[in-house]
Amino acid sequence: MTDEYISLKKSPVMVLQKIPLYYFSKQKEPLLYKKKGEIMDEARFQSDKFPDLFIHKSDIEKMGICAILHDIGLTEVPQEILQLEDELMDNQFKQFKTHCLRGEKLIREGSDFGDDVALVVLEHHEKLDGSGYPSGKTKICEEANLIGMIDSYEYLTYREKNFRRAQKPFGSLQILKKDVMAY
Repeated sequence: MTDEYISLKKSPVMVLQKIPLYYFSKQKEPLLYKKKGEIMDEARFQSDKFPDLFIHKSDIEKMGICAILHDIGLTEVPQEILQLEDELMDNQFKQFKTHCLRGEKLIREGSDFGDDVALVVLEHHEKLDGSGYPSGKTKICEEANLIGMIDSYEYLTYREKNFRRAQKPFGSLQILKKDVMAY
């Protein structure tokens, strides 16, 4: 782990106070933040309980940062697109998909979180079969793959839309399993 995460270890409260204020000043989705935060809290608890089964604590901290920041690029997407309850039209979805590139740029140019966090922000919607975005890559970093699965699970389970009902947790897992097993 590089020194760029040392300042976070010294003042996690300060970082966690600043990031949501910026993030949610443009995008009001506290449910997403709460759920992802709960997932990372559980990861921290489990890593304390079973240290041999999990990655190093500093890597878990990095994953927590990635979980919080992976959608930071949505702050640069028009609110009317983010607040739509209907399925996005092609031109709206094109604008939505830019959030990965915009988020990567925000991290690289406007923070000290580093290239590895920026890579997760960029790749979290890529899929191993190449059907993801923004680049259609088939080789993606493990952290982006994990954050992408958590993001998809949360979206399927907790976000009801006019065109799709929210899934029960087991239903969401079945959809993700089918998606992963396709390749």
